[in-house]
Amino acid sequence: MNKLEEKLRKYAKLLLDKCLVIENDGLYINISPDAYEFAYIIYDEALSRGIGDVVLDFRSENVKSSLLKYKSVDELYKSKYFDRSILDEYTRKNYAFLFLEDFEEVDNNYSEEIKNKELVLDQFSKKSCKYFRKLEGSMQISWCIACVATKSWAEKIFPSDVDAYYKLWDLIFDICYINDDDPAESWNKEISNNINLYNKLNNLKIKTLHYTNSLGTDFYVSISKNTKFMGSGEKLRGEKSMIVNLPSFEIFTSPIKTSASGIVYSSKPLVYNGKVIDKFYIKFENGKVVDYNAEDGYDTLDSIIKTDEGASYLGEVALVPYDSKISKTNICFYHTLYDENSSCHLALGDSFPDAIDGFDVDNEDDYEKYELNKSITHVDFMIGTKDLNISATTYDNKEIDIFKDGNFVI
Repeated sequence: MNKLEEKLRKYAKLLLDKCLVIENDGLYINISPDAYEFAYIIYDEALSRGIGDVVLDFRSENVKSSLLKYKSVDELYKSKYFDRSILDEYTRKNYAFLFLEDFEEVDNNYSEEIKNKELVLDQFSKKSCKYFRKLEGSMQISWCIACVATKSWAEKIFPSDVDAYYKLWDLIFDICYINDDDPAESWNKEISNNINLYNKLNNLKIKTLHYTNSLGTDFYVSISKNTKFMGSGEKLRGEKSMIVNLPSFEIFTSPIKTSASGIVYSSKPLVYNGKVIDKFYIKFENGKVVDYNAEDGYDTLDSIIKTDEGASYLGEVALVPYDSKISKTNICFYHTLYDENSSCHLALGDSFPDAIDGFDVDNEDDYEKYELNKSITHVDFMIGTKDLNISATTYDNKEIDIFKDGNFVI
């Protein structure tokens, strides 16, 4: 076994044994065809644990792009690519879900017809697996999103570098503690530190956060008394610990739906459905997006915000220090999972019901009762910078600095 395969197996073991809780002898793995090397390794590791059914589902943004170009909407409704009801099927069987992602850039210059088809079919895809999305959002099933290195992604980050693929894997291994003697124990320590930090934030009883930086961000958002900050190390139905995002260095919560006001400027590119959105701003009034623009990828940003009514409101505010493990690499990964864990960010769309104790996901009225947003989408975008300052007003009217020059000061 060469050194790369040895670390790939160590990575697979971390995902299977620490990040997931596999209770019912079934595992669904979503992965890109370009990641075939790791696909077979994690498949082998899963079977070696006696997991009875391991489903490998290879999916590609470029396949999706070709389907959109050459097939009608009626034909695409019948396509397994867009009909994701299979996720509901495996959810009912209590399978665990592992989504292994990479970067696939596709053409931004779609015709209007294709853009409209993509918007309709993206909504259809999300609605076709509503049961999965419901249990995923309320942590009633085990799931994890992680990344795998591919040659195309590596070439995006390290253009013209013959060792790009191996450099990207080395970064993933370092960031995810695979180079440590015991990666699971390293994550236990990371999670413990994370818990201490979000407990401090919860004890402050924060009402409003105010963000400012030199890009022009000047933004307010409020949090209800019932809502708590959370972080890595989520609990499956309140019992066994899992890591739903690997890596995860963020502290996050859901804001009051109608509270966001002001303007935020992106600090990193956002990649959505294989398309890059860069150098953009979003303006809010009474919680809702009222203005936005982007130097690159405007049409894609526009389609996100128009996904449904909830997509024009926020579902998440997340705090990540500028000197975090990923940020210190000084690399833009062109993948939200890594870039969001190097930068403070917000998310348009669906909120986190588990941020409120006692929230009943089966009761639609609870979203209004607890002032949380609901949407079929959830899209994170990065706003953290080296000079980001965040101040807080608490429910007992204290003024507290949370971030100074990009980092926590509490």
